[in-house]
Amino acid sequence: MGRLEKALDLSRPCRAAMANSLREIRKDAGLTYSQMAEKTGVSGATLKRAASGASVPRFSTLISYMRGCFGGEYSAETVRRVLAEWAEARREERGTLHLRRPNPLLVEDHHELSQALQELYEYAGAPPLREIQRRAGGPLFLPLSTLARIVNGQAIPGDMKQLTAFVKACWTKADDWEHAWERLIFSGPQWPLLRSDWAWRPLPGTGVLGRGLSGARVGHDGS
Repeated sequence: MGRLEKALDLSRPCRAAMANSLREIRKDAGLTYSQMAEKTGVSGATLKRAASGASVPRFSTLISYMRGCFGGEYSAETVRRVLAEWAEARREERGTLHLRRPNPLLVEDHHELSQALQELYEYAGAPPLREIQRRAGGPLFLPLSTLARIVNGQAIPGDMKQLTAFVKACWTKADDWEHAWERLIFSGPQWPLLRSDWAWRPLPGTGVLGRGLSGARVGHDGS
């Protein structure tokens, strides 16, 4: 199995927990990084870096790592756990660890729906928009331009199908979100566009992200 890996940096506990899980599934698979590289086409150095705990790996690298360990057979429970740890590590990295999964039943208007969808995206670890699009079913379900407007607070989904696709792509059940959508759509005027000057930005003196006036935007790569 090669040389022992370096001890994890525990100053970022969420990142360390994710890296430890990656190390454990590789150990259980009985593979070296070189063997995983042959199976995935991703360099052994990149795969080893993903489990180093020095940084949060790209989502695509995380998926390649798990595929390299599991092959065609894997535990859905293990995958869900690692994805949840990745999202938590990303929130730790992005300063949004204080966020909780938004409750759509508390949404009272279109503006709150927009904010809740942005928080849901952040809670999922703000994965690349192309990954969200892939999980949503492809560009016919959610074009990248629409996705960018939703996560930047510039628009809400155009219909319930887009809402459902977005929510499910953020690893969340859609039932309560669909109920919230029906309640809002049939209880007030249509409001497809939102203020474009609201976005996530660092709160003064805290280093964490909050809501406020900003020109910042999330790009199509979701970073």
